[in-house]
Amino acid sequence: MAPAFNRRRPLPDGVPELIRDTVLACTAATPRILDLGAGSGRIAAPFLSANDNYIAADLSAGMLHAFRDKHPRARILQSDATALPFPDGAFDAIILVQVL
Repeated sequence: MAPAFNRRRPLPDGVPELIRDTVLACTAATPRILDLGAGSGRIAAPFLSANDNYIAADLSAGMLHAFRDKHPRARILQSDATALPFPDGAFDAIILVQVL
């Protein structure tokens, strides 16, 4: 499923940029951002292009492999959302897009 995920479940044009704009409007000037359930990296591009302090996390190794193929320099983490290796308050924003 992971290699074809973006093709099967595309986001409308401009959505990743709108998500980034919204996150920046609601947080500190240089926010620490966790994309929880990042999947194949559908919303990562504008964050990574801007060199934001962005970390992607997902449980699925396959999805993270697809993410890494598109964004080789991204900081990614395979982890269960219930057992993240970060202390409380480590992020200014946590993004969940089509996760719940």
